[in-house]
Amino acid sequence: MAKKKRQTIPECIASMASLLVIGFFIITFCVQPFEIPSGSMEGTLLAGDYVIVDRLLGSPPTTWMAPIIPYRYPRFGDVSVFLSPSEPGIYFVKRIIGVPGDHIH
Repeated sequence: MAKKKRQTIPECIASMASLLVIGFFIITFCVQPFEIPSGSMEGTLLAGDYVIVDRLLGSPPTTWMAPIIPYRYPRFGDVSVFLSPSEPGIYFVKRIIGVPGDHIH
């Protein structure tokens, strides 16, 4: 049986550092966790629940990244996360109930 080579301390630190860089990249640019702050969506989401938000979906459309990351406009029923206009640092998690082009009858 071949003897397994032990990983050295610099190799261990390098692998941990690369894992941290990849994790920070994903949380900064791809997905982000949010906690539901209030009971306003109690039919589907409860206060204190956590949701993972796709940060790429809400980014503005680009022509050079369109083949890799397709953009789509928000649709009726999507859940959106945005900063509170009255309380800085507080995020609102709300369901979209109207989109451009909707008409009131």
